[in-house]
Amino acid sequence: MDDFWSVGLPSWLTGAGTLGLAALAYLSIRRDRANQLTAQADLKRERERADHFEQELREADRIAADRAQAEQIVAYPGQASSDEEGFVTDGGGIFFRSARVAAAIVINESPLPIRDVNIAWCYPEGTGILETRHIPIVPPRSSRAHSWPSSLAQQPKTLPVEIDFADARGVHWKRGRNGELTRLDPEDAAAS
Repeated sequence: MDDFWSVGLPSWLTGAGTLGLAALAYLSIRRDRANQLTAQADLKRERERADHFEQELREADRIAADRAQAEQIVAYPGQASSDEEGFVTDGGGIFFRSARVAAAIVINESPLPIRDVNIAWCYPEGTGILETRHIPIVPPRSSRAHSWPSSLAQQPKTLPVEIDFADARGVHWKRGRNGELTRLDPEDAAAS
């Protein structure tokens, strides 16, 4: 019995120590794996955030590119020289009849054409539209004007003007009577 306690005790202690170290190693590996999974999940979330941010940035760049052309389009009431079709020029062309008439003038300073330009003469109080006219295209770096409609002959010659148009990419815009530029939704563009 003396041999059992004298030789066996150190063996038992060694065995218990080995089991303790194995358990400690197992817990350490398990903790490291949990940390690794957490780090992978964090990395995935960060990648998703970065992708989302990059997508928003691309969308903002696209909108800015679309808006760049539209920012170069203006409209205002003014006077211009008339031609036989009712269209007028503010000095960009020579016509035989050069009477000065009240007109809505649309200027395209961009290097690309604009299409489907709808000119609207508005009530001075801002309560609606009196009359509209259509210009199919305004070439790059040019101006087009439309003479005052005869239905507006009795109106003041300084009626506010607003336009809506499609840029070279087909995006529809509205330049309000106050000069504010607004991108139109496709449904709004179809209605105008």
